[in-house]
Amino acid sequence: MSNQKFLVEEFIEEKRNTSKFPKKYFSKLFKIFILLFLWGWILIFVSEISLYFLITCQKNICPRLVGVVAFYVQKSSPVLGAEFLSNQLGFSMTKTASLLMAVSQSRNETYSLAKKILPILYMLTGSGQTISSQQIAQLSQNINELNNKLSFVVIDFTQISSKDPLADRLLKIEKKITLQKNVVSQSSQLVSDLPKLLSLDKKSTYAIVFLDNSENRGTGGYLDSLALISIDNGKILDIQLHDSYSLDRQLRGQINPPDSLKLATGETSWYLRDANWGVSFPEAAQKIAWFVEKESGIYPDLVISVNLDTITSLLDTFGPVDIPGLGNVSKSTFFNKYLEYLKKNTTGSSFVAGVVQAMLIRKTPISKIQITNFLYLLVSQLQEKQISIYPNRFSAPALSALGWSGDFVPPFCRSIFPCQIDYYYSQDNNVGANKVSPFIKKITHLDLKFENSKLSTVVKIIYENQNKDSAWPLGTFKNYVRFYFPTNVIPDSILIDQKPILKTNYQISTESGFLVLSAPLSVPPLSKKEMIVTYHQQLPKDPRFHYQLDLPNQPGNLNDSLMFTITYPKNWYVVSGNKFLIASERRFSYNTIHSGYEKIDLDIVPYK
Repeated sequence: MSNQKFLVEEFIEEKRNTSKFPKKYFSKLFKIFILLFLWGWILIFVSEISLYFLITCQKNICPRLVGVVAFYVQKSSPVLGAEFLSNQLGFSMTKTASLLMAVSQSRNETYSLAKKILPILYMLTGSGQTISSQQIAQLSQNINELNNKLSFVVIDFTQISSKDPLADRLLKIEKKITLQKNVVSQSSQLVSDLPKLLSLDKKSTYAIVFLDNSENRGTGGYLDSLALISIDNGKILDIQLHDSYSLDRQLRGQINPPDSLKLATGETSWYLRDANWGVSFPEAAQKIAWFVEKESGIYPDLVISVNLDTITSLLDTFGPVDIPGLGNVSKSTFFNKYLEYLKKNTTGSSFVAGVVQAMLIRKTPISKIQITNFLYLLVSQLQEKQISIYPNRFSAPALSALGWSGDFVPPFCRSIFPCQIDYYYSQDNNVGANKVSPFIKKITHLDLKFENSKLSTVVKIIYENQNKDSAWPLGTFKNYVRFYFPTNVIPDSILIDQKPILKTNYQISTESGFLVLSAPLSVPPLSKKEMIVTYHQQLPKDPRFHYQLDLPNQPGNLNDSLMFTITYPKNWYVVSGNKFLIASERRFSYNTIHSGYEKIDLDIVPYK
């Protein structure tokens, strides 16, 4: 009996043991199934995190880490069906990882290039050796190699699928890479002029003029102050900071101002502080150099203009500075502290000069990422004409070719067909001697209508003074608006708030090869004014012609909105060369923040 009981218990125990194995294997199989199901999503999540760091991280090590992660994502995508899953979702995980690797590599090489640019800064500050022509040649080669690699990366971005769950972040990366490509490409053109621009073989004096765009004028702002910098063999020997009022007190005699300046301000004499009144920076640079020589005895070989936006962007790149009596000044606090200073002082020259001086004597080490960001900033500011550079005593062809010298000349025909060259530029001049310009919201709408034999244009500008303070340094926006058109344009009317302006209250003149229409406009605090200008021009009689419209932005105006519409007859055939134009029936339109030079090109066959 006992033996039977033992056999029964042994059988039951064996059954229990054998029943555990299926549960154990089932658990493992379940985990493998979950891993198979989730692996693709895990890789997508890891790539998402990598992209986030690539966009936001400002540390040198971030692109390297992203490159390592992208490498492992690329290698493991075919494993466990991750590539299959991504294909089902409409994209390729392998291609996305390869793109991430290419981007991280280009970022690393950009940082390496920035490291090679550091000796130039060390040389200028006197803490390094003068760079040789061989070093410049090597730098040029490195820049060209990086430019070629970036070209391939930009092409790779065109293959991004809209179904890629990382598409939004990848498009942000694409914009950064495109900017990086532009910076490198344009820098490569400038390298040949570096020996002259850095004064490597002689002694030169450079003038950096600081333009106050809170009181905006033609070439970027009111000329607040300047720095005279002596350079010999690439090394800075001396820096002298001057405010324009102090220098102007040294001027002997009386200089007659331009007629437009006299009409706008009532000034009977011309001074350094108004030397950049015109629209062309090369002309302004020559006049600035003339005044500086008369007032200080020094003739600048090269003139550079920067405005307050550039200064605050430098504070953002290199960090805030401490100013005695005002404390810590950063990009976010700059303008409020500037207004605070002006309420206690008659001019802002000492404030601007103090910030510049604090940045120059800063002893904080400069990192490679800061150099890279500085190069991006420099090129973007030059592209947007917030910075202009003009050599008075030597030539630097690359500056003009890149549009960085602030030239203001009629454009050339961009087609093999006969051209109808159109041009629109409105220049605001704050002649109210206050700092209200940053509070002005400007919206411009151009309505262009092609007819059988002429092109009619209606320009409507709304100025809104969002400032509520009527006391100085703010108050009413007293604007002297100057419109620049082709010389074949015929003005029809000017209205302010739907009321025509008498011909005696506006002026028509010519300047730099353009027809100029000028009129005053005042906008009190918390109010709006509408200005409407109408004009027309005759169209060519050719069976086919090219229409081009150039729309430069004004230096110092940072947030102007631009909208335009172009309409044409039903029987015309019109093709646009601009991808950004929105096309509909007999109509093109476009809206943008006007921070750069816009060009519109249309090929037109006007069927009769």
